[in-house]
Amino acid sequence: MSLPFGAQAAHYQAFKDMVFQPGLAKNLDALIAVLEQSGLYPELLAEARTLRPEPQRLEYDFNRMCIGPYRLTVPPYESVYRSGKSVLNSHHTVDVHAYYQQLGLTIEPRFNEPADYIGNELEFLYCASALASEHRRAGRDEIAEELDQLARQFLTEHLGLWCGDFADKMVAHAREPFWRLYGVALNHYVQSQMTH
Repeated sequence: MSLPFGAQAAHYQAFKDMVFQPGLAKNLDALIAVLEQSGLYPELLAEARTLRPEPQRLEYDFNRMCIGPYRLTVPPYESVYRSGKSVLNSHHTVDVHAYYQQLGLTIEPRFNEPADYIGNELEFLYCASALASEHRRAGRDEIAEELDQLARQFLTEHLGLWCGDFADKMVAHAREPFWRLYGVALNHYVQSQMTH
């Protein structure tokens, strides 16, 4: 499998797709392909392979933890972790949205999620990484570096500040081992990209 926008963008996309549509076999297959190619997170890769025949198990567990209908044990929103009060749509949500606008991104209304939903934050990082890769291939290294810097700044000011807490909750509350491994891998990857 070729990674048209580079390994960094591919990882962000694979992690993102798993939280937007965790029960889709194609998303699980894409995560498997990225992990096979990168050699990262072999335990997550092994667990993902075992779930290939039944990806809907991932959706059930993710929805139970992160969507509802009952109390969310693993809220997937930055504002919940950073406000200290478990509130949605805080000033952190507004700050995140301002980053998206720098790339011309908008939140898809049909997903009905605030800007600081973890999937949206990963989507921003995917887009920034993919654009940087395109500019680098076209010889526009200065623009690529600006995009890389924007992504690092976003990680430092947003996702990198709460991803560890999200991952810890996922480890504590997941019934499927996949989600525990996913939480650990996602947090590790995010932290590694903050200094990359």
